[in-house]
Amino acid sequence: MAYFQDGEKTISNFSTIKGTYDIISKYITIARETREGKFVENEVSDKIFKEYGQDGEGSILN
Repeated sequence: MAYFQDGEKTISNFSTIKGTYDIISKYITIARETREGKFVENEVSDKIFKEYGQDGEGSILN
């Protein structure tokens, strides 16, 4: 199960989030389009992050 932050709101105080969480990936991205043989639109993967050639960190998946 995964939870995504609401794009309209920001979390300013992470201590308000209850529970125990592990970081699964710091390089996760949602595909904006389908690429035949690679991924489908809205797929979540670190492979998509690499495909788009982004530097640094992507979104963090907990």
